[in-house]
Amino acid sequence: MLAGPPMASASADQITILDPTPSLLNGESAARRSDILDRLQALGVDSVRIQVQWRFLAPSPNSDSKPDDFVSDDPGDYPTHAFEVLDTIVRGTVARGMQPLLTPTGPAPQWATAGGHGGIFRPDAAEFQKFVTALGERYGGTCVPPDCKPLIGAEPLPRVEQWAVWNEPNLKTFLRPQRNFAGRTVSGRIYRSLFLAAQRGLADTGHSRDMLLIGETAPSRGSASTTPLSFLRQVFCLSEQYKPLGDCDPIDATGWSHHPYNPHIPPWEQPREAHSSIISIGSIGRLVTALRRVARAGGSEGRLPVYVSEYGIESQPQDGFGVSPQRQAEFLGDAEFLLYENPWVRSFAQYLLDDDPNPNKLLSFQTGLRFTSGFPKPSYDAFPIPLVARERAGGGVEIWGHVRPGSGPYEVQVRYRDTGVGPGRELTTLDTNAGGYFRFTASNRKDREWQAICELPNGNLLVGPFIRSYRFDRKPASPTG
Repeated sequence: MLAGPPMASASADQITILDPTPSLLNGESAARRSDILDRLQALGVDSVRIQVQWRFLAPSPNSDSKPDDFVSDDPGDYPTHAFEVLDTIVRGTVARGMQPLLTPTGPAPQWATAGGHGGIFRPDAAEFQKFVTALGERYGGTCVPPDCKPLIGAEPLPRVEQWAVWNEPNLKTFLRPQRNFAGRTVSGRIYRSLFLAAQRGLADTGHSRDMLLIGETAPSRGSASTTPLSFLRQVFCLSEQYKPLGDCDPIDATGWSHHPYNPHIPPWEQPREAHSSIISIGSIGRLVTALRRVARAGGSEGRLPVYVSEYGIESQPQDGFGVSPQRQAEFLGDAEFLLYENPWVRSFAQYLLDDDPNPNKLLSFQTGLRFTSGFPKPSYDAFPIPLVARERAGGGVEIWGHVRPGSGPYEVQVRYRDTGVGPGRELTTLDTNAGGYFRFTASNRKDREWQAICELPNGNLLVGPFIRSYRFDRKPASPTG
């Protein structure tokens, strides 16, 4: 028996963000970067998140003194070669119908900080404003390199209309100090100054109406860093009870961006009691509620939605908590479904196209859709057509899916099999809604698997992997799958 419940309460306008920054920026060839962007387009990505690290664009980054003749808010005054790769990425992204989501971030040049710690100790907000002003001018739609002036007959750089400010500022890895000598959080106030400086720099260069995300928080437990909600309250000058502290103006932003990783549990689970301060997929409702309280307290200009701008599922060969590649594909679909169900969440994100090398190294992510070698995982085929089979307490399953590339409606065939091998049998063929989403309920049996297939208008055939069903109120039978 098949039935299709309505989707009215879901977040029907979610965008898909993918961050391939390491592969795009770190020494890859032009041909390799072009191939990556082609693949992101085929995967149905809307926005390509690019972390723009200040230190690697500025002159004399290791010096304590800013060069005397350097005009840091003039994009034409930066080293000629500094922006070459970023310019190519921005052009290539826009040419393929995707949007660059630029995230100006640290480390800062040494001359723009208050001291040591590798360009992350109290970055100078005034200098950061000048850097973001230079970015806004460069990607304002009229800049022709290298002088960044309009030039008749020359094609200017594209205009960028999506921005976020500073990657994971609640982590000591990216911003210091997190606390003062008394142990009280100070990073939120430092970040508030950086965000407002960036906002002014963008407004001064004609980007005041662009998408601008605040936060970019990591799901920290808060040991040496800052928990997401403690950080959020300080950014908006609020007490632990969400009461105004001091005389702070409300902040105007498009939304609060967050990275809801929690590699130790399935996406639907709440963090364990010892880690209850973490904001993961399963507890993202706490962040939604916090932002509502911020608006009521006058901390923001209206209620801010949540944008997930970085996320991923660690897969093997990551030691300790990597799941199987098959389960990675399934959990990514489950995570997107859970975010889609919340109308205050406006995006889904994937961190990395390819795994980082050295899987056992600190900060090496195995969240890619392909292995380091470029060989695809099941999640690579699943990403443009994710499918979820959620077991219902009363029996049967709820099937949910999303055809990502382009815009719908599309015709989708859903298949099933009970043997674990072979092409299976057709269950139903149905149309998606205009956003490419579909859902229905169906009968179930032990060990049944499901698959979605869709032929796009351009003739490309999307064939997702067969996926298993899960109960969202219990742990999987096998920890890693």
